[in-house]
Amino acid sequence: MVESPRHADALSVCGPVARRVAPALERRVEATPCPRPTSAAGSCASGGGWLDTYSVLGGVDEAIPVDSCIPGCPPRREAILHGVGLALGLSPKKVAEERLKQESLGELAEGKSAFAGRK
Repeated sequence: MVESPRHADALSVCGPVARRVAPALERRVEATPCPRPTSAAGSCASGGGWLDTYSVLGGVDEAIPVDSCIPGCPPRREAILHGVGLALGLSPKKVAEERLKQESLGELAEGKSAFAGRK
C-alpha cells in the first residue's frame, strides 16, 4: 500500500463499483503510472455483487480495464498471488481443455453418460 496512486506499481480493487465511486476510480487509474496491471480481487469485484441495486454499476471491468480476476469470497492467499502473477505476466495462464457431449434421452435411460468414465 502506498499513499498516492502515483507511487503504485499495480492496482487491486476489492468489491463492486458503485456509480458514485466510478469517476474517482477512473481518476485513480489515470494517476497511476504505466504499465499499471490491475486485478479484481473477490467475487463481488469480478461479477458486481449486488447487481440488482440501482447504485451498483457492476464489476470492476465495467469501469476500468482489468488484467486478471481473482475468484473467491474472500479470495484465498494463493489465488491472490496467482492473480497478481497473471497480471504482471510472471505466471502462465493454465486452463484445462474440456470436451462436452450432449447425450440423447436414450443414452441417459440406458445409463450411458459422458461422466460415467470420469473419476
